[in-house]
Amino acid sequence: MKTIAISIAVLLVIVLMVRSTKMRKAREQRCRDAFESVFSDSTVRPTYEQGYSYGYPSFTVTFPSKADLQHSETQGRTKRFRDEITQCCEDSGSKKHPFDAERAIWFTYEGEIDEMRSKSQVSQD
Repeated sequence: MKTIAISIAVLLVIVLMVRSTKMRKAREQRCRDAFESVFSDSTVRPTYEQGYSYGYPSFTVTFPSKADLQHSETQGRTKRFRDEITQCCEDSGSKKHPFDAERAIWFTYEGEIDEMRSKSQVSQD
């Protein structure tokens, strides 16, 4: 009897893990599709990275230049992507700590980190 209960518990854990993995992969694909739908017809194609931070989905969209990022913002593409990601990830988080696309997405450009470092060094001198 004890062996049956342990077997059922192990099976339940495995089923839940498989289900969780499938749901995560489906969400990741929906988010990738959202990126493609927003930026596929853009003249400048940013790069896309998806990961997790503190259990929440996180995204980095990197443009070739600051001007390209600003152009995308002007066209409303960054807002549209944020809105799409909000829909894709609405099941992430909890009622107390819901998913927040503003925090989850970092729009950046090549060289931004170097630019911040150089500004930091100038202010320390």
